[in-house]
Amino acid sequence: MRKVKWFLDASVRDPLLEDPLSFVSRIPNEYDRVIKALDLIGIEYKITKYRPFYIPGDRYEDFADGDCVICYGSTGFIKKVIDEKHNWFLMTPDVDKLNCSNYYNIYKKYMINKDYEILKFKDLLKEKDRIFDLFHDESRIFIRPDVNDKLFVGGLINYFDIESFFERVAMVDNDTFMVVSSPKRIKDEYRFFIIDGKISSGSKYREDGNPIRKEIDSDNVVNFAEAILMDVNPGISDIYVLD
Repeated sequence: MRKVKWFLDASVRDPLLEDPLSFVSRIPNEYDRVIKALDLIGIEYKITKYRPFYIPGDRYEDFADGDCVICYGSTGFIKKVIDEKHNWFLMTPDVDKLNCSNYYNIYKKYMINKDYEILKFKDLLKEKDRIFDLFHDESRIFIRPDVNDKLFVGGLINYFDIESFFERVAMVDNDTFMVVSSPKRIKDEYRFFIIDGKISSGSKYREDGNPIRKEIDSDNVVNFAEAILMDVNPGISDIYVLD
């Protein structure tokens, strides 16, 4: 019987934990809990820190052929491990199911960004006038990658800054799909953990744009999430998060 080993991506650790003045730094972090549990049980693990853009040919060589490896980390990290085609017995999620293009249309009537379009990175600059005419608010649009591996952080782009935006993310492949939409003003953000189609737990994780950790104090929010689950089966996974 093969012993299971873990491969952890340190980039998922909450950056607020590094700030000793942040109240979040006093809350046990899931990443730290995993490491503590692995140490307690005596399971072998190795830690790396995923970089979204890495040198071609740069591979993870942390385990031997035939090792049984559980990967824990960001979507980009897991996708890189899968793409490298190691001779490991990997336990990983199907990361492609987390692409916006895979589930946006399923959730569309519930989404705040229901007015969206998905197009290739190279076409965004070519069609910028049409895109901005369609989606702009005060000459700004929202843009994010279709994939979930944080090629860059989604955000607002001004019409007059789009060329400089392209320069900043020049490492993105021209055929990478992007999601564009009109800007939205968001006050509160919530996250639910879904297991087998039901809410397991949840919290408020952002308020007025600031990261926080609070219990959900609104029945309306829970009822809305439950209504979505009763109506929609995204087919993503048995376990996923709903924001």
